Amino acid sequence: MHIRRSVFATLGLLPAFALTACDQIDALVSGSGSAETKAQARSFAQRPSPAERLDEAAVAAAFMVEAPETGLDLGWGWSVDRGQVIPTECVEFTRRDDPAQETTVSIEEVRDSQSLSKAMDISSSVSVNAIGYSASGKAKFAKNTKITSFSTTYTIRAEVRNGAIYAGPKDPERGHLGAAVVLTDAAAAMARRDLEAFQQACGEGFVSAKMTGAEAFAVIDIQTRSKSESEKVKASIKGSGWGVKVNAAFAATSASGRDSSNTNISFYQAGGSGNPLPKDKDEILTRITNLSQDALDAPKTYSLEITPYQVLENFPRGEELTADAGETDEIAAAWGLFRTVYDDIGTVFADPSVFTLAVADCSDAETLAACTISFKPINGEALYPDDGPGGVTTLELLGALQDVALLALDRIELGAQNCLEADEDCAFDPAALRSSYAVRANMPLPTGWLEGTPGQAELRAAHTAFHLRDAARGRCEISSLELGCVSNAEIDAWSTRVGLVSLAAPDRDAFARGMSVMDGLGPYLTGDPDRPDALTLWVPPAQFQAVRQAMSGIAVAEAR
Repeated sequence: MHIRRSVFATLGLLPAFALTACDQIDALVSGSGSAETKAQARSFAQRPSPAERLDEAAVAAAFMVEAPETGLDLGWGWSVDRGQVIPTECVEFTRRDDPAQETTVSIEEVRDSQSLSKAMDISSSVSVNAIGYSASGKAKFAKNTKITSFSTTYTIRAEVRNGAIYAGPKDPERGHLGAAVVLTDAAAAMARRDLEAFQQACGEGFVSAKMTGAEAFAVIDIQTRSKSESEKVKASIKGSGWGVKVNAAFAATSASGRDSSNTNISFYQAGGSGNPLPKDKDEILTRITNLSQDALDAPKTYSLEITPYQVLENFPRGEELTADAGETDEIAAAWGLFRTVYDDIGTVFADPSVFTLAVADCSDAETLAACTISFKPINGEALYPDDGPGGVTTLELLGALQDVALLALDRIELGAQNCLEADEDCAFDPAALRSSYAVRANMPLPTGWLEGTPGQAELRAAHTAFHLRDAARGRCEISSLELGCVSNAEIDAWSTRVGLVSLAAPDRDAFARGMSVMDGLGPYLTGDPDRPDALTLWVPPAQFQAVRQAMSGIAVAEAR
């Protein structure tokens, strides 16, 4: 779960977006304005926040979550596992208001569904609710927004906070305990008597602040079909002021040279009333410019601060509430990884003519290093004409890949549902899934990505950089412990499988039948780099159908 210190004061920007959105972000992110921005940041960071009026321990432990669409109130409990408010008030406090308004706008690249959720500050528990059942608000927008590896995608975030409504001491004049938010007498007695009952009734923390205002997100998906196009788009957005960044992200034509119809824009706003959906980039920029006024006219509670009960002075010393967001973090991360590769394959099926699939030919090779890789068009024609009309096709290989991703998504969604329905802490083991790199190692490349006449080493390196190394870098940028962040050694091990086809056996007997087909037919691999003992075979496409039939228990007349 994302932990951060609460800050509710203004950055010192003009309050009603008197500057244009582009000008304001130039002041925030351009080189010329960076020193001033740092000074402003230091200034408002020194200003007391609402949570600091509780105590320093509460500030350090408090975390932010998206406000649910259902009703809520200050002081209500919060369930970490379920990501939901509990309509029980277990603390004594006085409602306070901080009137300061804070304005921020930012732009960042997102690589997959999980990084989009993180960019939108959607907690893992809220994401799991969206995965397992239905979603609303930001979580629904993030779940339904397609992020693929074949596009360069940026999210623009504008946020206006009207300040906060926060929980303060009920009676500062009453003495030591009266100078802080504390458990009610009944809740404190329950916590001492039966901590599990307390947790069921009150959760693990309480709503210590509600942030009202408005926020807006624009997701700009720029379809790039060559390495040079992608590099031009990223360079234009990375190395310039905000105004140029936005124009490059929205139009894409100035950077990539492609028609603007290859740019897709999704928009979400919380707060404001009666505004029609924006139809183009100019209307989106207008909405961002007017967001401060929307926050004043029709504010929305869109973010909550949750403070754990354990930091309160009359919570039983030495006791701990056991909720852990680790399981929901893993579910959300796994779903994001497989959702992206599933959407990648859907993109290829939508227009296979602009993609090409790596195929390894090991017919005269004694080792995998001696196999040759070529990139074949994706169509319904037999890869090996001598096999006849029933021979394997690149479309069939692509469909088998999609089935792996779909099976993983089914298991993840079932795991999310089980966690939401569990009476106790949920248990989700990502090791029960194959790595998403088992799909990525076989993924197609855009035809424009292979420029010139690359040799064998260059072909493998191009595929590895696009589908393996870049994906791992995106996960590691989130955290070195993030699911999907793998070492260079593991990336190199997955790279040896480029051009091969993987098949997972349901049991050891099926695995043995598959191996018996391959014996004497040339090189192949067993297991996966992250799980060497996995019942998986990596075989050249020429043997794919025979091995699959053998694993299914179907008699194989002859294998190539």
